[in-house]
Amino acid sequence: MGLAVRLRLTYALWRELVEEGEQRARKPDIGTVFLIDRDVDFVTPLCSQVVYEGLVDDIFRIKCESAEFGPDVTSSDKSVKVMLNSQDKVFNEIRNEHFSNVFGFLSQKARNLQTAYDKRKGMDIKQNRKLLSQKN
Repeated sequence: MGLAVRLRLTYALWRELVEEGEQRARKPDIGTVFLIDRDVDFVTPLCSQVVYEGLVDDIFRIKCESAEFGPDVTSSDKSVKVMLNSQDKVFNEIRNEHFSNVFGFLSQKARNLQTAYDKRKGMDIKQNRKLLSQKN
């Protein structure tokens, strides 16, 4: 089967699916579709993702906006399921960052948390409430 024939068949199937979707009046999750024939583009399948979200997906598989991290990663006896979406402020900030930038960002966040924790240790209840109200 020639390239043009396969392309026409694929396009016809795609149009049929789009029209069926329009009849259901459902907003599509994906706005654009790119069809690339592997006979034309050999390199793309060999490329790997280098942003944080892509690496997490490659290694742990993100399913329904969450990833499950096993005991070998969490250093506990159980797996931990973590939601990974834009509601998580830290994940939202790093999801599209090159993985080489993420470690520095997370290290700084950890230092900030440790500083806040150390600061809290010497406070009484009234000072703790004031600190918590400032954070929110």
